[in-house]
Amino acid sequence: MDPGVPPSPPPPYEEFLYGRPAEPASTTVPQLTTYNTLHDYVQAPACPGPPPRYEEPLFGRPAEPASTAVPQLTTYNTLHDYVQLSSAAPSAPLVPSSSIPASYWTYHGLDQLASLRQVCVSDRKHDSYRVTDTTKTLLFTAALEMESVCLCCNSEKGPGMNFYLLTSADQKVLLGNRIKSEVCCSDPVETVTVSRPPDVKIGTVEGHGKNFALKNASGDTLCSLEMEDRGCCDCSEKIYQVVPSSAPHSQGSVEICCDGCKITFPSAMDVISKALLICFAINLLYSIEEDRKRN
Repeated sequence: MDPGVPPSPPPPYEEFLYGRPAEPASTTVPQLTTYNTLHDYVQAPACPGPPPRYEEPLFGRPAEPASTAVPQLTTYNTLHDYVQLSSAAPSAPLVPSSSIPASYWTYHGLDQLASLRQVCVSDRKHDSYRVTDTTKTLLFTAALEMESVCLCCNSEKGPGMNFYLLTSADQKVLLGNRIKSEVCCSDPVETVTVSRPPDVKIGTVEGHGKNFALKNASGDTLCSLEMEDRGCCDCSEKIYQVVPSSAPHSQGSVEICCDGCKITFPSAMDVISKALLICFAINLLYSIEEDRKRN
């Protein structure tokens, strides 16, 4: 024994009887720095979990719920990913005009046009035009409601001309509003807006002079019309060729005669286009009468 070192104290009474207890295992605590603090504590051995509950030894551990993959939410993919996880509703099928049931046109009073190939529009008598078939059976009456110019005295009456297309039972099936816009150094532009009562637009008739177009409510051209002269006098026949945009080979015509006009529908023309073509013929006869009174 080193004389300079004091002797260690005697062991306590318990150690003398039972021996020295085992030293606890040392746990290395990583040095905490700016870069490894969280990483080292995660890597350190985890504490043991709690003992199993009373039910687990008897019935076993319950099954873990299936994990559901949730996309990482970012500024660009949040809505996109959640939409992709859910099933989208199927889009509504497109319904072509040719597949509209006949009962629809019957309800709106236009069922007579579905099977017609030709109609005649007579000159104006009093305040109306008559639309008949080739057997002179009355189909519709176009009754004027308001005029821009009185054709008798040539005085101004309003901003435009309105007319209602009525069936033989006086059912209002179409409303036409005609506006004539004067353009410098050019023929005035005529626009007839055609609606189904009370206020459902189905298309327009637009053009001037020898060129017109029938357009649907979205502004797409359904038919183009171009006039061809067949004579030099005012009473000579003038013909507008009707060319559908969807079937240019299936053409029709609007023939201007001394007592009105005759319409020959293209074979591939639907009911809405036929109704617009009748409104074109009414506007054409009104313009001819208007020019004749002014001159």
